Amino acid sequence: MENRFRYSCLIALVVLGVMHASCTKTFLDKKTNSSIVVPTRLEELRGLLDNEGVVFETPLLGTQSSDEYYFKYEDWLAMNPKERNAYIWAKDVYEGQAFAIKDWDVPYQQIFYANIVLEAFRVGTVDSLSDEARSIMGNAYFLRGRALFNLAEVFAMPYDKATATNLQGIPFKSSPEVGIPAKRGSLAETYVQIMADMKSAMNLLRDKSFLENKLRVNKLTVWSYLARFSLSMRDYQGALHYADSALATYDHLIDYNGISPTQINPFPANNPETILQSRMISGISHISTTSGTLHVDSNLYASYDINDLRKILWFQNVSGRIRMNRSYAGLVQFFSGMTTSELLLVRAECRARLNQSTGALEDLNKLLVKRYKSGTFNPITFSDPAVLLDKILLERRKELILRGLRWSDIRRLNLEGRGIVLTRKLKDDRYELKPDDPRYALPIPDAEIELSGMEQNKR
Repeated sequence: MENRFRYSCLIALVVLGVMHASCTKTFLDKKTNSSIVVPTRLEELRGLLDNEGVVFETPLLGTQSSDEYYFKYEDWLAMNPKERNAYIWAKDVYEGQAFAIKDWDVPYQQIFYANIVLEAFRVGTVDSLSDEARSIMGNAYFLRGRALFNLAEVFAMPYDKATATNLQGIPFKSSPEVGIPAKRGSLAETYVQIMADMKSAMNLLRDKSFLENKLRVNKLTVWSYLARFSLSMRDYQGALHYADSALATYDHLIDYNGISPTQINPFPANNPETILQSRMISGISHISTTSGTLHVDSNLYASYDINDLRKILWFQNVSGRIRMNRSYAGLVQFFSGMTTSELLLVRAECRARLNQSTGALEDLNKLLVKRYKSGTFNPITFSDPAVLLDKILLERRKELILRGLRWSDIRRLNLEGRGIVLTRKLKDDRYELKPDDPRYALPIPDAEIELSGMEQNKR
């Protein structure tokens, strides 16, 4: 990623202080030799990190490629090429679309904003910074690490410690300077960078209380996200540590018995279960709560017990089509942030894997009693560790459906020999995605390949 329009446009926004304007020229606009003018006032830097239009969204391509839903043939045929091709894991996803691949562009905008902020703190020592300055700097490190992780989950192969040094990572640079090219190192280097940014954020942030502003982060947020990140790496001891640290600070769950099925928005952005707010990218997509074509996977839907309130509150039967009608974001786009329920499931899984069955059962039952009709839930008492782990993984699918996590779970679980094969059937055609398939890394946008000369992901 060298000097290109998306960076030039963002630089102009920073210089002018227009935080909510948008770039309207082509993705491949003419390169310039502009220099960065870095804001220095704390309120300007905070404004960059509070820019909801940039920091709020996460990639959608992984969810589009996962197995939580299906489309009928006639609906699939009418979709735009990117969405249609991602659905069947086609070799050519973009079909010549040269720009506006938001799954790639948005995380790099986030990295750019983070680098702008960090450049402002490049001189001086951290110890001399005020609490607000430390908070801003910590938020920037977190944003950069999260963006890089989201890119890796979509555009790189799944992380395995044994092979990560031999796999291609994600292009990255730590400076906002437009003339400095990004380096694409190994996947191991990408994950080292993500962890370094997260730990920098954790060291800078002092507060660990529950935040009302879910776009901002503190120690609680970083611990929570490190639990997700470590789980994706299959570092179960690390994921347990971070989930435990977060839940020791805050572990509130919403009791679904207190929610009416007719309530319009029971899960607003500031609900007490949400730790970090984000949503999947906006734009033209059939992956949304208002989609007229999305069908929830029928087997997954059938796995919810009749007394499971999630079945009543989350889903709606529209002329035989099971659709999701709510999001924790309180918006049309599906929620992709962090919740205490996810943390409980991370800790339960890790405890089960580490032979801590009693604790795993406590976590699972603590969650499910809040999800079932009062008086109908019988606590789970599995003694077989393998059966317990299978139950936890099933409840993870059910609780975190269409949260942007299933693609990551399939990738990591197949590294453990789970043998999950994804299938699509469209009329007379059948498509499959088997474990170890290189198509678990989505292709880098064509314009990026053309400009940078980097090697395209194998498909």
